[in-house]
Amino acid sequence: MKVLGILVSSILFLNNCATFTSYPDGFNHSEYRRPAQTGSKTISVVYTQKSMIGGKEVQVNAHALEQMQASFKTGLNDSGYFKSVGSVLDTTDLKLQVDALNEGGGDLYQVMGFISGLTLTILPAWAPDHFTLTYTFKDKNDKVKKQYIRKATFNTWIQLFLVFAMPFKSPKKEIDEGMKQMTYSVLEEADRDGILK
Repeated sequence: MKVLGILVSSILFLNNCATFTSYPDGFNHSEYRRPAQTGSKTISVVYTQKSMIGGKEVQVNAHALEQMQASFKTGLNDSGYFKSVGSVLDTTDLKLQVDALNEGGGDLYQVMGFISGLTLTILPAWAPDHFTLTYTFKDKNDKVKKQYIRKATFNTWIQLFLVFAMPFKSPKKEIDEGMKQMTYSVLEEADRDGILK
């Protein structure tokens, strides 16, 4: 019984955050509409990320980069805009390079997190991640066709009472949805611009 109490307490204290996404004014939200017919072009995608915290560059987790790369590949494949989605080593009609810049909060947010941890998350903490994604479409000869920029802020709140929001607003779920929203928004605009045809 004691082990069960420790397990439940651990789950409550480790899963007590919620992430909320905000976009800049004028952001065109995608409705995830698939095109009338599947596109005829093939595409490859490369995802890179640079993270800055308090103006200092920090190392990005290699596993997280692999997951994002796979997520972008799956999203492009599911979009219906392309015949197939390959890797960077494949010869494809289009190449998409996605460069992400994550500008997280500075020292203040780290202090807030530390104090929140000392109080077992009774006192709240907040950690913003400001993402700027640059989507660069290139042809098979590496000539740049067009570039699009999208921005989103992922605000993560940490507090004991947010354990009830966690299943609906988990950081992973919100960031994945935000990336998908930005990517589909770019695909819809690129399709209107004739890049995907």
